[in-house]
Amino acid sequence: MIDFILIDKFFFFLINITAFLVVFWVYSSDPKGKINRLFILFTFFILLYIDLGFIASVQFFDGSYLSLLRLRFGAVSIFFIIGYKFFLLFPKGNVKPPISEKVWNFVWFGLLLVSILTPLMIKEIKPADWGTDVVFGEAMLIYYVITSITIVVLLYILFKKYLTSIKEDKIKIQYYVFGILFAAIFNLIFNIILPIIYGSMKYHQVGDYSWIPFIILVAISIVKSNLFGIKMILVYALVSVISILLLLDIIVFPNELFVRVLKISTLLTFVYFGRSLIRSVLKEIKLKEQLQDLNLHLQDKVDEQTKEIKVAYEVEKTARLKLEDLNKVKDEFITTAAHQLRTPLSATRWALKSLLDGTLGKIPFNDTQKDLLEKTYTSNNNLINIVGDLLDTSSIDSKAVLYNFQEQDISLLLKEVVSASIFQLKDKKIKINYHEPEDYKIFLKFDQDKLSMAFQNIVSNAIDYTPDGGSIDVTLKKEENQVIIEIKDTGIGIPEEAQAHIFEKFYRGDNAKKTETDRSGLGLYISKQIIERHGGTITVESEVGKGTRMVVSIPS
Repeated sequence: MIDFILIDKFFFFLINITAFLVVFWVYSSDPKGKINRLFILFTFFILLYIDLGFIASVQFFDGSYLSLLRLRFGAVSIFFIIGYKFFLLFPKGNVKPPISEKVWNFVWFGLLLVSILTPLMIKEIKPADWGTDVVFGEAMLIYYVITSITIVVLLYILFKKYLTSIKEDKIKIQYYVFGILFAAIFNLIFNIILPIIYGSMKYHQVGDYSWIPFIILVAISIVKSNLFGIKMILVYALVSVISILLLLDIIVFPNELFVRVLKISTLLTFVYFGRSLIRSVLKEIKLKEQLQDLNLHLQDKVDEQTKEIKVAYEVEKTARLKLEDLNKVKDEFITTAAHQLRTPLSATRWALKSLLDGTLGKIPFNDTQKDLLEKTYTSNNNLINIVGDLLDTSSIDSKAVLYNFQEQDISLLLKEVVSASIFQLKDKKIKINYHEPEDYKIFLKFDQDKLSMAFQNIVSNAIDYTPDGGSIDVTLKKEENQVIIEIKDTGIGIPEEAQAHIFEKFYRGDNAKKTETDRSGLGLYISKQIIERHGGTITVESEVGKGTRMVVSIPS
């Protein structure tokens, strides 16, 4: 047969020892702290509430126990008076009290007097087979309502603090809420619902003892600065509860020697593994505390480094602004120089062309003289092309340049580019092919002149770096909401290390410099800027000696 009196005594002494240790722990952490003293006070009255309930419910029935039970409910009133002050102060946070302290204290002090001096709360006591039972008075329902409102108000205060608290204080508030809800649920079931249903306080100790986890959680939040979440607390609680139940099973339920030894072995095994689990958690806590201390020390260094970074940033910003001014001056100089060079270069080209064509009259040049004039004419043309590239780059880089986007058939534009490029082939034995799309017409919004310039530069590059016998294929197709233009050649290719740089200003690969010496290195840069202004992208795939594949993708 289960000895419930023995179980009750076991928990009674365990809870008192636990409460004493918790109070001593909190007091030792800060003997003069206001929060610590308030905690000790309300812990005392919770313990008084529990102890009076235990004493009044023992088998020895006596009329004097009526006074003890009334004092027990009076202890609850004092607990809530002290607890309200405690919750407003800790954790820190500016919260306007939903109920003024004066009103709060007046209500609970009034309940204190009613509990102790009148039969409105506890009318009488009566003997029961399990101990001393209670007959409630007319005001008990009011008492339960006020207690419920009190729990809601305390949770409201914690919720308001939670919204404005730092992470550490939020974890403390989680401890509070968990402890309050735990105690409230157990008290609601065993101290209110069951007594109302069965008219007996037989199981009230279960509700009374549920306040101890709340006291432990609040004590931890006061003493410890670094806290883990509620899940970790549940691990501690689970280990403790199982250990207590195993020990209780050994004490209360006597068995044969073999079974008793087996139970003790089970308890020792569980305590060993539970201890290992707790030690690993404590080790993690200490490591976290050490890291936090390290962070505090590092914070000063971080602040110092931050100041240095700010200074460096200001220096860099000043240098960047000066560099932007220099770049602006440089661009203006290049643009001005290019404009000034274009006119004399064009005049020189006209003169050389006239001499070679005999427009100004036939001049009997010998082969050496004619060859020199032709080379000079070619070099002059290359210079004009470079000047043109410089002016195009200046125009493209300018944020003020306007694009004239119109809905047009891009297939016609590519046809014109391919047709115009045939004249560039000169004496080169290269085939250039244009592959039209299946549906022939693909309409797209684009700037005719600028996009034509972009593709002319790409095709021109393909011609220049494709040797005799090679071929160039220009393909247009549409995939979902993208228009894809592919320019594929069988030229000298681009080294892998150079592929990431070919769209930069003035960049030319080593093999390209050997093949074509008189180029500006601006063509692909200009093409990329134009294509990106159309919302598109350009990518390159190439292998040295096998050719290059440029792919342009523009949203349709």
